[in-house]
Amino acid sequence: MSSKYKNRKVTSEDGTVFDSRKEYKRYEALLEEQSEGIISDLRRQVKFELIPPIYQTFEKRLKTKIKQERRCVQKATHYIADFSYVRDGKVIVEDVKASFKFQDPVYRLKKRLMRYVHGIEIHEVY
Repeated sequence: MSSKYKNRKVTSEDGTVFDSRKEYKRYEALLEEQSEGIISDLRRQVKFELIPPIYQTFEKRLKTKIKQERRCVQKATHYIADFSYVRDGKVIVEDVKASFKFQDPVYRLKKRLMRYVHGIEIHEVY
């Protein structure tokens, strides 16, 4: 099965799987920066909630009573960052991209929501 953007997954020596060779190379560079003390708290595939789930309460009629039941009617929307780390006391979120031209509309919207909801600007690495 090929990926959406025709990139090939890469597996590192420790068994970690990356979505592309470019993402793997960026991870190696960030690991080096962390070992030199330039950055700290390096994490991969960090999940940020952009829109919380929506629940509704429904009445369910049983034989002897009416029961209130709460159900999720809309799942939460998340953005999963390639990398997150701390530099100079500030949280940095990075996303590795093939090119500026190939940003899909969903990513562009999530990028704007990250800035609005969390006050974090996504740094794109090409």
